[in-house]
Amino acid sequence: MTNPTIVQGVAGTSDTPTSLTNTATLADPATVGNLLVFVMAGDKNTGTLTMTGTGWTTLFSLTSSSVSLYVTYKTSTGGETAIVGTTSGAPLTGNTCYLYELSQLGGAAWAVLGSSSTITTEATVSTSSTGTTGAIAHEGLGIAVMAVDSAGNVTSGAWTNDSYTTQYDAPITSGTLGGAGGVHTASRPVATGGTTHSTWTNSVGSNDQQSAAVAVF
Repeated sequence: MTNPTIVQGVAGTSDTPTSLTNTATLADPATVGNLLVFVMAGDKNTGTLTMTGTGWTTLFSLTSSSVSLYVTYKTSTGGETAIVGTTSGAPLTGNTCYLYELSQLGGAAWAVLGSSSTITTEATVSTSSTGTTGAIAHEGLGIAVMAVDSAGNVTSGAWTNDSYTTQYDAPITSGTLGGAGGVHTASRPVATGGTTHSTWTNSVGSNDQQSAAVAVF
């Protein structure tokens, strides 16, 4: 068995600043059997996330009065392009999301090998840890996610520990979406015996409320 690889990834935002619906559209239709992983940051407490279509499993739904963080996944039935998530509560100014399509060699079933999270505190901080799961029994691909209260305040960060590589940093968006919840995500191959831990530090030196999670698939 070898580590899963990222076939494609795409970012998305809520359609309007206070929309309940968030969409990420793949450049190419997903391949049957690949894993789709949808991560999202919601501005303030946006409640429960529901995905369009069947087969989705929610791994994390971390909410607070400052920022929400969601990680959900499914095995592709083939042909998916637009992936839509709907929250039960409206964001204050907007959400941002990112969608991965992961592929692997062989016929092993997709599984979560390890996961951990740190829920948001209301304190403003510049550094936040995803937490640590302990040793992983099989090879996998780690996906680390950080949600920040305002994409306009914090547009990028540095991932440290275990060599995570940035995949997406929510940019400053002009207009009202500048205050949207910002999602920052990274990945790394995890060898047997490795851990999921990573830490994200704002590169612009700004403090904000953050929520963190990491999973190995």
